[in-house]
Amino acid sequence: MKHSSSFVLSVLLIYVMLVGCKPVADLSPAAPAAAQIYLIYSPTPITPAPLPNSEKSASSWQIILQTEVQHATTIAGFLDEHHGITAGVGGEVHTTTDGGNTWPEAANSSLCRFGLEILDEQVAWHCGNGGHVRVSKDSGQTWHAVADFGPNEPRHCRMLSFVEPETGWVATPDQLGATSDGGTSWTEINLPEGIQNMAAIALRTSNDGYLLDKKGDVFITQDGGETWISGSLGLEAGKELMDFNAPMAAMRWHDADHGLVVVSLVGKGDSEVLAFHTADGGQTWEQESVPAQFGVLYLTRDGRVLTITHLGNKITVLRYEGL
Repeated sequence: MKHSSSFVLSVLLIYVMLVGCKPVADLSPAAPAAAQIYLIYSPTPITPAPLPNSEKSASSWQIILQTEVQHATTIAGFLDEHHGITAGVGGEVHTTTDGGNTWPEAANSSLCRFGLEILDEQVAWHCGNGGHVRVSKDSGQTWHAVADFGPNEPRHCRMLSFVEPETGWVATPDQLGATSDGGTSWTEINLPEGIQNMAAIALRTSNDGYLLDKKGDVFITQDGGETWISGSLGLEAGKELMDFNAPMAAMRWHDADHGLVVVSLVGKGDSEVLAFHTADGGQTWEQESVPAQFGVLYLTRDGRVLTITHLGNKITVLRYEGL
């Protein structure tokens, strides 16, 4: 298959960003693992496309912040244009309260990080290799261990969704766990029949939850995972979510009818970021383009702020103006 230069660049550098975390030796959790670089052949020179200018965009998504960090970052999440957290290689975590001008390092001990959930300005979680799940209750400055969940790469923990400090979900691509005690313990939930390779999770209440798989199928439970119904985003034929080590999709629901899914898609020689909206509980979905490059995604609980971690530790933060 032939790929456009922008597509090849996206795949190459996102892959570089995510490799080097497999625990092949008993490394100290606090010491960053050495990054490995794998080159992908392209028959034509690759030139990075510029990030889009929000002033020129007619999309409902408006860019409110663009920054580039100097520390290895797998996933970043911003609550607004000021408050953000990055997590990455060797368990390295940083925070900002000034829109990315400064990034003091947080106190954290874990293996590589791939999943992030920010409940509010005080409480957040991250997860990744070693099954290590960590929680912070002081705006990300210090992180503490809770019960482990999941194995090491490649089927490691990479998704979290909490509705309050004690109540949440955690997931690997093929395992889903629930907690009602803030992560002191996890109870595994049986996955719905037919799901393949989870790409995003969302817990709206303690009983109402949602799963998205790589094919774009959506699964909904109203009883904590006892029963499920399913639907589909209706992805264009030939396109699918990339199967990287960190989330290429994000999902939030405002109520039983209104939901939002954002995905990084590849196919037909190109890559793009799309948003899907439903107002009828997932029976139908409307699609719109997000004016930003492909990357790892984080979406705030209210669905208003989207963070995309791009190649080269570049970060774009967008606000949804359509609500």
